[in-house]
Amino acid sequence: MRPMSRLFSLAAFASFLAGCAGLGAPPHLVGSFPTALRVPAHTANLRVNVLVPNPPRGADVRPAYVSAFARAMKVEFAGPTRVDETFALTGRSRNCKRISRGLFCSNILALLPCPTAANCYRGEIATYDKVRCTPSGCAVPPSAHLLSANDLVAFSLPPQGKILHFTLDGDPVSAELFVMPGSTLKETSQNHYALSKCETAPQKVVARGVDAAGEQIVGAGSPTLTLRSGDSVHLAVESGRRRNEFILVPPSTLQSATIPNAGTTVVLNAKAKPLHGSLGHTARATIDVTFDDTVCGVFTEYPLPTASSVPSGITLGPDSAVWFAESAGKIGRISTSGTIQETALPTGESPLGITTGSDGALWFTDGGTNAIGRITTAGSVTETSIPTSHSTPFEIANGPDGALWFTEYQGDKIGRLAPGSATIAEYPVPTAGAHPAGITSGPDGALWFTEYSSGKIGRSTVSGGISEFPTGAMVPVGIATGKDGALWFADCDGLIGRITTSGASELFPVSSPGGLPIAITAGPDGAMWFAGCPNSIGRVTTDGSVTTYTVPVADSITFYSGIARGADGALWFTQPSSDRIGRLQ
Repeated sequence: MRPMSRLFSLAAFASFLAGCAGLGAPPHLVGSFPTALRVPAHTANLRVNVLVPNPPRGADVRPAYVSAFARAMKVEFAGPTRVDETFALTGRSRNCKRISRGLFCSNILALLPCPTAANCYRGEIATYDKVRCTPSGCAVPPSAHLLSANDLVAFSLPPQGKILHFTLDGDPVSAELFVMPGSTLKETSQNHYALSKCETAPQKVVARGVDAAGEQIVGAGSPTLTLRSGDSVHLAVESGRRRNEFILVPPSTLQSATIPNAGTTVVLNAKAKPLHGSLGHTARATIDVTFDDTVCGVFTEYPLPTASSVPSGITLGPDSAVWFAESAGKIGRISTSGTIQETALPTGESPLGITTGSDGALWFTDGGTNAIGRITTAGSVTETSIPTSHSTPFEIANGPDGALWFTEYQGDKIGRLAPGSATIAEYPVPTAGAHPAGITSGPDGALWFTEYSSGKIGRSTVSGGISEFPTGAMVPVGIATGKDGALWFADCDGLIGRITTSGASELFPVSSPGGLPIAITAGPDGAMWFAGCPNSIGRVTTDGSVTTYTVPVADSITFYSGIARGADGALWFTQPSSDRIGRLQ
């Protein structure tokens, strides 16, 4: 028998019930069980009633305690009569009857009455998920899990007998959150949730203990829950008005410093403590809240250390930083926290396009030296000359074959350079004076590129076989593969184009202030994002719906601007006219 650590006020009760929140049997049911149990005249009857509720229906419907999976109740009393007995809570038990709300079980104990009105009986009551019965009686097997309990049952027993109402405490093994109506917090799996990183409204939740049968413990027998945040900057936790209610509080305003990166996870530490006096133990659980990749419309602009640097191409690097080319003869790197580093090129010429290669280095086009350059994340630079002189290499992409593919704007060619090789292969574009500009790796294992002067979209196999598709575009520049499996391109005549791998194309007009689209990339939200000259970042959905955001520093986007998605889920872009790197969260 465990120490008696709590007394209940039993004066207001007239019967005994193991249940939750006053969940008891209808009065007429108490008398519907056989009461002809013959006991000595000097004993009194104590009736023990239990209602095991029906199993839950649906993911969000959980029963009150006693758990629906309770199969046994163990009773231990010390007093004038010692009791150590286990009752089966199953449909096969002769003392159980199925009713609309569940299984109602009633058992009678013959005990010596208390000599006075004092609480001469004290003891323990617990329910379990397994029972083993033989003709000589029932017992709880070693493999059973404790579902609910209370180690303090104190009561008096008059000679005429009594029924004593009582509520058991659930035994938690873990904790879960229940999202209240109106919250935008979404459950993705058990104890894992998603929240928009742009959310500023408080999120109301209720924490609940979970027992060994996977049931939420609710009602008067539920444990006390505490909830703590591991990152109160992005998601604080406050107590609600009701027991076990909590408020998850994101930053109240959208500012660059308070918006979490896409994919950031805040760990909530939950603790479920059984009611004082319970047989159960405190359970702990971690609950994850992960922020999605929504774009919130918040701009941050970072001035570059070098004056007149004229940043152009930009890409996500292998080190999760953003790398960019500076026409002033440098390659720049900016971390998601805004720290900028610049590496001067040995030739001091004018890099334009940049991409991450299959070898983990950054590769760039250098129009000043008519070469393809390579820079490691440690800053080591090498260059390979292009066979065609004055070819003006423009954009560059990592191909499906692991080689670097690039456009030669003046040379009207598509070039290829494999990492580790000093030999560049060139493939002429069929249309003379086409001026190939943007290039990307397509979903079909080919390279796709724009023809600035012909309005066509070109396709090159990895062996150099080139075909062209008229699109009705006027001056296409940037091109990127969308999540819909099509190629999307920016036309600086005020259009966004889409072309399938079979060559079918359509155009979507961009109205002011979207301006003239220059560069384009796949965004974190399934849409395409583009840099629009002179002063906007735009978004186009797969059905052609366009929205735009005005860049704070005016007239900073030009023909040489680039745009890329960062590791933080933000859109990063170059601002050649203002010598800045911009970020749209």
